[in-house]
Amino acid sequence: MWSAACGQILFSLSPGFGTAITMSSYTHPKENVFRTCMVVALSNSAFSLVGGFAIFSIVGNITYRINAAGGVLDEATGQFVSTTVAEQAKAGPGLAFIALADGMRSFGSGTNVMSVLFFMVLFTLGLDSTFAWAETFVSYVEDRIASSKVSSKPKRCTVVGCVCAVFYLVGLLYCTRMGNELLDTVDHYAASYFLLFGVAAEAVMFTFDFRWERLVAHVKVSTMGNPRTPNGQDVVGSLFWRTVIPTTLPALSILLFAYTLRDDLSAAYGGYPNWMLGIGWFILASLILVTILVGLWHLRTQGAGGLPPLLHAELAHRGDGAAGADASGAGAATELAWPALDADDESESDSSTASSSSS
Repeated sequence: MWSAACGQILFSLSPGFGTAITMSSYTHPKENVFRTCMVVALSNSAFSLVGGFAIFSIVGNITYRINAAGGVLDEATGQFVSTTVAEQAKAGPGLAFIALADGMRSFGSGTNVMSVLFFMVLFTLGLDSTFAWAETFVSYVEDRIASSKVSSKPKRCTVVGCVCAVFYLVGLLYCTRMGNELLDTVDHYAASYFLLFGVAAEAVMFTFDFRWERLVAHVKVSTMGNPRTPNGQDVVGSLFWRTVIPTTLPALSILLFAYTLRDDLSAAYGGYPNWMLGIGWFILASLILVTILVGLWHLRTQGAGGLPPLLHAELAHRGDGAAGADASGAGAATELAWPALDADDESESDSSTASSSSS
């Protein structure tokens, strides 16, 4: 249960997908990214809590009506027995499209309105997630093409069209009779497993390569000049983050990974056939193997760390008053770290922000 809950929060916030990094490229150059991250994380958790109350209220009512009608048939004994909320609240498509859809009938005269609103929410959430993940993969492809020695680079519309076509063809597998089971298997081994592994690896890389001082300096300098934070944004709760990121974050992720692995080795996941579980294990092994091989290749070709030296660390640790008094020094340090944008770059960034917001 804990690994599924952890996988779900990682899935919704996408820290292991690279989606947040991709979307950050569409923000204004001086956007307060720390405040944005906190608002998004807290809003996501609040939405999950409210959704949990609503969902379990509906599932609880469904369970009550089933027990009042005599219960469910026990295949082992052939008798009707009472069911529980835990048995009815099974994750996956069945919860959204069967259990909750059945619960919509309890709204009386507002059934049609609530049903339309509920499925519109599911539809828009699906589109939103698809936009974010597709854009992330498109960015990977474009970065790879840009770093290659290809003479003529394809247009962005061509790259997006090809990526969407491949995703569409792969998605057809989930429309077959075993599509739901295959979707659950891929989600379990690719999302639940590999997200835990990827987040643990990111925490280790952040601790030993990127380092906390660089994060503080980057947040400070990147938000300097914002009307709300003219002297830059300080990382609130730094002691908490400095303790959690290098310790509990990788440790709990690896612990949940090992715990889930033990359960799947002791019993077949979901009771699915061996060929389907073989697909899941193959996907998981391929993802971990690619991650390790690419990491070793980068380590061999670029060394232990390819990050530039931190030139503005002393600026990041100054107080707001000192930084505000030394505006020229702040500008110089900022210029050393990130060259100032010219008018064309700013207009391009603003247009990208507008297009991202409209999407």
